[in-house]
Amino acid sequence: MSNLENDKKLNNEEFNDVLTTNIQFNKNPFNVVKFYTMTETAIAPERHTDGAAGYDLRSIQNAMLMPGESVKIKTGLFIDLPNEYFGIILSRSGLSVKNGIEVVNSYVEDRKEIEVSLLNHSSQPFNIEIGMRIAQLVFMEKNEKKFMC
Repeated sequence: MSNLENDKKLNNEEFNDVLTTNIQFNKNPFNVVKFYTMTETAIAPERHTDGAAGYDLRSIQNAMLMPGESVKIKTGLFIDLPNEYFGIILSRSGLSVKNGIEVVNSYVEDRKEIEVSLLNHSSQPFNIEIGMRIAQLVFMEKNEKKFMC
C-alpha cells in the first residue's frame, strides 16, 4: 500500500476507493497503474474491445455541449503513474466522426483529477450523460533521450 493509500487524501480531499485495474507495461508486474476514485459514481477505465490501445474514460456528470462550445467533464478519477510513463487523453473515433465532438488532447497529470475537455464542432447541441464514454486514455513511455543540435 502506498503512502497515498494510507493517507486517503489528495490535495486535501479524501478519495473514495482504489481501483486495481492492472495495466502492465512491458510485462513488468511492478509497473501497474492504480486508479483512485473521488466519487462513488466513478467508473474504472477499460478497453472496450480486445487489442484497443486506449482505455475508455466515462463522465460522472450530465452536461449539454452547445455548438462551438467547449466544456471540461469530470471523470472522478486520478492515477498514480510509474515515473517512466505518462498518459494522454485522446478523442474516441465514434464520438468525433458520428457527432462532431472532439477531445482537446491533453496530458494526464499525476495525482490530479482526470478532466476531459470536449469541443462541439457540430451545428447541434450534444447531450453528455453520466457513464457515457467520452474519451480514451493512452499510456506511453517517456523518452529520456537527449538530442544534440
